[in-house]
This record gives sequence, structure tokens and C-alpha cells, in this order.
Amino acid sequence: MLNLFNNKIKIKFISKKTIIYTVIIILLVLFLVLCIYLNNKKKNIKSNFDSLSDIIQQNELPPPTTTQFDVVGETNKSIYGEGNSAPTMSKSKGCSTTSDVVEFCIDYDNCCKTETDFNKCFCNIPVVKTCKANYDLCMQDPLLADKCKTDNIKCCREYNNIQINSDAFNEPIKNIQKDNLLCNVSAIKNVKQKCLELCQTTPECKAYSTTNLNCNLYSDISTINKKYDPETGKEIINPSVDFFIKK
Repeated sequence: MLNLFNNKIKIKFISKKTIIYTVIIILLVLFLVLCIYLNNKKKNIKSNFDSLSDIIQQNELPPPTTTQFDVVGETNKSIYGEGNSAPTMSKSKGCSTTSDVVEFCIDYDNCCKTETDFNKCFCNIPVVKTCKANYDLCMQDPLLADKCKTDNIKCCREYNNIQINSDAFNEPIKNIQKDNLLCNVSAIKNVKQKCLELCQTTPECKAYSTTNLNCNLYSDISTINKKYDPETGKEIINPSVDFFIKK
């Protein structure tokens, strides 16, 4: 009887010990799986961000330059044709910037949430789209939230390393085009330089036109619209509109 009692105690002790070891092993396996998952996710995120440099090189963007503000004259309605007004323009509510691509990129959720003719010029640039996609992917893991925000800022600031080159466009001509409009920007600082920058960094942009107040980006080039004076036969041009075609 004594031996039987001792055996029961021994079996019970071994059973408890086995359960403890089993739990420990399961916890270690789960921890190892979690580590592998997080490590792979970080590698994927890093890979996505590394691809940004390729996009920048393809676009060959110039950094925004600081020049004197363009003098804003009276609204030039002739760029849209007689009797027509400019497209509806407004930055998204809550957006902290009006003309800085990097700030649009960093504050994408506020600046690009609602699409307008204005913010399309800033929000649809490949660098901005890539940074946003990488940020969303990163934010799928709540544990990486702080890293995601930091990496996104670095990603967006890479835009400033793109070299803007006016030689990417032909000499300006005097032309008024109303169709194939990608987006429109109006009443911002350095509008002519900004228009050059936006068109060069937007692959879909084939041409742009500017005045001292407005900037239009076009997805295609229509037939050059030339008008002639019926009395003199000379071409009528609008000296305030410069039309640049991408080479």
C-alpha cells in the first residue's frame, strides 16, 4: 500500500512538471515565431523605402528653389478662354501647407484626403504616392508607429534631392489650351518655378502653362491654338501666357 501511494505521488509530480515544461516550450515557440514575423516585416518595409531612390532618379526632380515672389497682377482669365473662369481650387481642410510638396507628403491624410484641382498637383507625384504606400504598410503593425512616422518624414524629404532642370522643356510658346488639364494651381509663391517643378516631377505631365498668377499642368498637347487678326492677317498672341512642352 505504501509503495502504491508513493507511486501516485510520483506520477502526480511528474505530470505537473510535464505541464510546466510544455507551457514553457509553447511560449518559447510563440516568441520565436513573433520575432521572425517582425523581422521579416521590417525587411519588407526597408525594401519598399529603398525603392524610393529609383523613383527619384527616374523623375529627375529639381529641389524647390527660393526666389523672389512673383508679382501677382490682376487675374488673367484669358488663359481659360474668353468668358471662362479657373477651375475650382482649394486646399483640403486641415492641411498646413499650400505649395510645399514635402509638407503635402508628410501631412498626406489631411492635405490629400479630398481631391481638388489644386491638391492633385501635389498629391499625385510618384514620390508622394510611394511614401504614402510605404507608410500605410508600416502602420499595419501598431508596434512600429513611431518608426513609421520617422521613416515617412525621411521618405518625403528625399523629394528635395531631385534636381529640377528647365532644360527638360522646350522654349515657351504663346498658346492657350483648355483640354487635357491634369490640375491647376493659383495664387501661390513662385508660381512659375513651382509649375516647372510640378510638371517635371509628374510623369503624366506633358506640358504646362503659366502666368504671373496661374499654373496649369496638361496630360497631353492639343493642336496649337493660333488666332489671326482678320484685318492684318497677323497672329494674335497672348503675351501673358507661356506654354512649355516637355522634351
